Amino acid sequence: MEDLHYKQKKIHSVGKTNLECGLINLSGEPQLPYPNKKINLKFKNPQEAVDHFQISLNNEQKSIFDILNDLSSNLEDKNKYYLEKYTNLIEEVYECLRSKIFPKKRYRSLAEFLDSAATKPSSNSISIRAVLASPTALKELPYFINYANIYKKYGFNIDLKFFMVRWEYLNEAQSLDQPTLDSIYQEQSLDVKKALINKGWEDAELIPVNTEIDFPTGKVTSPSDFHDCNHEVMSAKSTLPPNTRLSSDINWVENFYNKQDSLQTLGKEQAFCDLVIRRAIGKRISEEYSAFATNKNHYYMMLTSELNGRFLRCYDTLATIHNLSMR
Repeated sequence: MEDLHYKQKKIHSVGKTNLECGLINLSGEPQLPYPNKKINLKFKNPQEAVDHFQISLNNEQKSIFDILNDLSSNLEDKNKYYLEKYTNLIEEVYECLRSKIFPKKRYRSLAEFLDSAATKPSSNSISIRAVLASPTALKELPYFINYANIYKKYGFNIDLKFFMVRWEYLNEAQSLDQPTLDSIYQEQSLDVKKALINKGWEDAELIPVNTEIDFPTGKVTSPSDFHDCNHEVMSAKSTLPPNTRLSSDINWVENFYNKQDSLQTLGKEQAFCDLVIRRAIGKRISEEYSAFATNKNHYYMMLTSELNGRFLRCYDTLATIHNLSMR
């Protein structure tokens, strides 16, 4: 739910082009890599990065390239072409990310999936589960669609679903009656559905998550799993000894909201309400993720657009999270 400012950043790549590596001839037809030659692994130079977020992303991108390069030594030449193509995919992926793939070291599973895909390029699928916050859904959607399109362009079968979360600002919602709030959410959902159709993703599933909240207190009362998460968070606030991880999330969220001018006016009730929603969505996605976790021919990711990567921990999910930049 960050402010939207799109600013294109150009950071020069190093390394040879596909043409120089013999992968593409002047007619445009793909060619196999030269025998015993490493596949072309390009990465952005951290010294040219604009901030520590970019340096961190560049380092992780290089780590994926190192893994793919090691794995390529076991591939036949006909499959090395696909792995080279997937390194180009990785470049496009990391141009979209705001923070490193979460949790730590989970980028390895993406590298392993791409290695598996190189041997069976027509039989691999990716499940993408994106979290849309109702007030900012139309602003977030193009970034999520663009990200899904990257994988689709490289030949993967995409199963795309959006969780349309009714995620209201408490201080604004208190001034409106319930029928008006219901109407706003329905209109927001309809607008997202129309946008999906216009972008060629009419088969993407839009899953409504119609939360019910007591606005003065920020207590989430429905759906039932969200209510359970609300109880979990509120209990952790007052339980001694504390639930270490959850208590850490609570303290961090409260401090973060207090320090940010754009969030400070929302109050601590909003901070706790947002934490509950994140944890509840994360747990829902965890249940589905578990069914795919051991399938090497299937990659499962959760998409978010968090301003600060520390929020990713607050989802408390088993799923791999790709956090996109909206700048």
